[in-house]
Amino acid sequence: MKKMDNIILTEQQKKIIQAPEKYVCVRASAGNSKTLCLIERIKWLVSIGIKPDEIIAITFTRNGAQEILQRLLPIQIGFCGTIHAYANYLLISNGIDTKDSISEEEFDKLFEQIKENPQCCENLKISHLLLDEAQDSNQNQFDFIFDLLKPDNWTIFGDEKQSIFGFNGANPKALTNISKELYVTNYQMTENFRNSKEIHNFASYIISKAGREYIDNSKLMRNYNGKKITIPYDLDLLSEIIKGNDNFKDWFVLTRTNKQLSTVYQFLQIKKIPCTTFRQGDLSLEDLNKKMEENTVKVLTLHSSKGLQNKNVAIIGATIAKDHDGFKPSQYEIDETRLAYVGVTRAEDLLIWVKGREKKKKLSSWE
Repeated sequence: MKKMDNIILTEQQKKIIQAPEKYVCVRASAGNSKTLCLIERIKWLVSIGIKPDEIIAITFTRNGAQEILQRLLPIQIGFCGTIHAYANYLLISNGIDTKDSISEEEFDKLFEQIKENPQCCENLKISHLLLDEAQDSNQNQFDFIFDLLKPDNWTIFGDEKQSIFGFNGANPKALTNISKELYVTNYQMTENFRNSKEIHNFASYIISKAGREYIDNSKLMRNYNGKKITIPYDLDLLSEIIKGNDNFKDWFVLTRTNKQLSTVYQFLQIKKIPCTTFRQGDLSLEDLNKKMEENTVKVLTLHSSKGLQNKNVAIIGATIAKDHDGFKPSQYEIDETRLAYVGVTRAEDLLIWVKGREKKKKLSSWE
């Protein structure tokens, strides 16, 4: 490991940060400090003479953008935000009304508006564009970036294994396809700084069920075995496990559905276990950080847990693809398996995998 800008970086990270090629695709596994590399790559680009106002960073969430901007200070780049926010910015800057697209929440219409108003992309100087969470982009968004914005250079970060927003149009094949282009240089981020050994092994097993192309080949950077425990659906039992540690803030309970979330949340309240729930998109980065520091169990859906991590994680309602004697799993099974994988990889030290439905019989021990 070497030191750069007061941050300890591995050789793998350093190669990605200082990648000299024009078009770079970084295939990033879970728990590998991807945001750090994106931020350090922007700093490196500035250090070699790229003008900050000619650098654009596209993030999946507003909070992701806010975190990047804060960690980049005092550097201020040309734009950092979601792809729809950038399209909206370009349209408004050219005097084009976007109220209908915004009010109808049909944000991809913004791209159509830009196509109808090509002057929005004329005279744009984008020396380098960085795209985060590329696996959750759709083809319209890729077309906007590569066909309309036409950045001089670009770096995209993504992981098909963590694509969980297919219901919202996300198309991980767009990432796969562009990575195969001859003009693209691919880098692998395979160092996992988050998960303990047992959790990593279980995550690798889960994602393998999504098909032969889904392999977690990441290398563990933590020398800690951790623990993965499977229990039946029994909220009394889960409550007793959680009560065994007063550090409630070290716990996530992740559910597949909002209905399950409501059931678990109410049950924990009845058991006098301090808990809270929220959707990341409803909070500012400051409010999210405050929530995370509260000494409460965080009860979240699996989708809302994306980008977060905690020492102890319990997962309820997740499913994985079954063995099909050589046949590929259905798209639904693949989507659910990727979602389960994302949930499991939120856990650092302890994973409670809750299996099946609630049974009348209660267990006296969870060891």
